Amino acid sequence: MFNAQFSAGRTKEFIVLPKKTSAIPLIPDRDGRIQLGTLLQLPEGARVEFNGEGFNPQTARVVWEGTSYYIFLDDIEQGSRYKVATQPAG
Repeated sequence: MFNAQFSAGRTKEFIVLPKKTSAIPLIPDRDGRIQLGTLLQLPEGARVEFNGEGFNPQTARVVWEGTSYYIFLDDIEQGSRYKVATQPAG
């Protein structure tokens, strides 16, 4: 099982989606609150960045092309995961 642990460190974690993957877009409203959008499909081969925990243990928060989404971890078990070193902010 994929272990979705997130930390504010010196790496970013990415995955290349192995197939079309169901995702729920996170849309900020006028007051900055997050609203859930309509379920859609991210394309096979999309490179998404993990950037937070999901709304339950079976989901994760990712970013693709500047938009945040919740995706289901069961859908990405066979994807190509990798980490990239980043520069510390400052």
